[in-house]
Amino acid sequence: MESESMSPLVDTKVFNDPIHGHMEFPGLCVKIIDTPQFQRLRYLKQLGAGYFVYPDASHNRFEHSLGVCHLAGLLVTELRVRQGLGITDKDILCVSIAGLCHDLGHGPFSHVFDNKFIPAVKPDSKWKHEDASMDMFDQMIEKNDLDQAFKGEAGLTDLHREFIKALIMGKPKDSAQEKKLENGGWYKKEEKAFLYEIVANKRNGVDVDKWDYFQRDCHHLGMTSSFDLKRFIKFARVIKVKGEYQICYRDKEAFNMYQLFHTRFTLHRRAYQHKTVQAVELMLVDAMKAANVFLKIPGDNNSEYSISECIGHMDAYTNLTDEIFHQIMLSKEDRPLGAELTPEERAKELARAKERALARKRAQETLQDIQQRKLYRCVGEIVIPVLAEEFMPKSEDMIKETKKPGQDKLDAERIRIQVLAYAERIRIQENPEEVIKELILKETKTDKLDERIRIQVSKLDYGNNAKNPVNNVRFFKKNDQNKAVEFKAVEVSFLVPQLCFMEHLVRVFFKTGADDIKSDEKKLIAKLQTVCQEWCAQELKKRTEDLEESPPPVPVDLGSNFIKGKNF
Repeated sequence: MESESMSPLVDTKVFNDPIHGHMEFPGLCVKIIDTPQFQRLRYLKQLGAGYFVYPDASHNRFEHSLGVCHLAGLLVTELRVRQGLGITDKDILCVSIAGLCHDLGHGPFSHVFDNKFIPAVKPDSKWKHEDASMDMFDQMIEKNDLDQAFKGEAGLTDLHREFIKALIMGKPKDSAQEKKLENGGWYKKEEKAFLYEIVANKRNGVDVDKWDYFQRDCHHLGMTSSFDLKRFIKFARVIKVKGEYQICYRDKEAFNMYQLFHTRFTLHRRAYQHKTVQAVELMLVDAMKAANVFLKIPGDNNSEYSISECIGHMDAYTNLTDEIFHQIMLSKEDRPLGAELTPEERAKELARAKERALARKRAQETLQDIQQRKLYRCVGEIVIPVLAEEFMPKSEDMIKETKKPGQDKLDAERIRIQVLAYAERIRIQENPEEVIKELILKETKTDKLDERIRIQVSKLDYGNNAKNPVNNVRFFKKNDQNKAVEFKAVEVSFLVPQLCFMEHLVRVFFKTGADDIKSDEKKLIAKLQTVCQEWCAQELKKRTEDLEESPPPVPVDLGSNFIKGKNF
């Protein structure tokens, strides 16, 4: 361990936070905070379009990143105090910096940019904001001469910087990077892999990023959060499980763990995926798509880029924030063409100028509609449950039943129908947007979906798709703190979810904000509402029939697991 006199954790600064109280940051973290790349986070709303619906949801990525840095340092320090684990001051600093910088790559209106706008203008792109966080981290060090602060003052090498980026991603980007880190001599996968679970936990989703934004978002949304992050930190312990060290928690925190994931679901259901939030998001995307034609974001050396081009140029991306809303609104018409152009060039430029003018008009009108609350209308909503895999019947098993010797023809036909119904259920679960689109086309008797109709599919889950995320969390008991155990849902409580951990929330929006809807629009809206209402009625009938036909649940044999938990 480094000597205290050379510790990179000295020369600290204290920040006061309404969520976590007084937070102390190492000197290097303070230098990172005082850069344009990090200060940019002050102009990115944490909840994006949520601020247009919830008046107090005005908090930004800036304070969230400070909170994640604080919690990351607290957790890794607590693990070192309790167990040692060979954790050094540099390890703590790397984890803290990863927490601080994990959201550097977010674009305007947060997830609207990378989840909706970029896929709309670059359908083949796999770009995510985490990619920009890596690029922005390098840009920040280069543009602000932080190399000396990293190497000289904190003693962090280039490999440490690679480690920080891997911590942000939750794992090394590939085997080559992991081997490179191990060859550095100070990082050993089998000993320190648990550090990847602190900022971005890919194993089970329990990480300090969620701990902060759950509490911070609930605070600003006026909602209550029932999970206790202080208990998670106090009762965390690193244990070797199947040859790999991972962070485990006291057995009595199992119910608190379900509270954590239920908080996630509640925030998505009540706030993040609120129907009015989604309407605003659709309009923001439409405005940015139009603005992508005419708006230019300045970069270095007098360069300029369109909104979508900024993801490949961090100098311009630094200037891309929620302020784009007002940049679009204040954008003016192009300057008059110069006399030096040839007639042919002039004609082409006039055509492009006309295209930009039309795009500008569309973008500004859309944003003005948002300000005047003339939003796209949600005309229907459908909830599609997705059963956990272990409770879904297997079609191949059902087919085998029809081929048994002496199988009654009626029974075989019944099973065949069940197989077809099962296949349709899978299709609905895997591609609900396509199914709803087919129903709308059938009802409207058209071959192409009206461009005014928007189908939005939101995935609401506990963080692990249709699976129980707590199944990937390991616990330990007070009397045997070095042995990891697993708990089934029924061993925690019979009231926690068991059959279903995921549902699709399908909404149909109609693109009109006008108060005086035309008669043809009213007819179309009525048809859309009919599709959604009939679907819900049919699904309710199916669910009722399923419950009536289902045998009573088989009693669960808890056995010794109810007392001890499953050993690993």
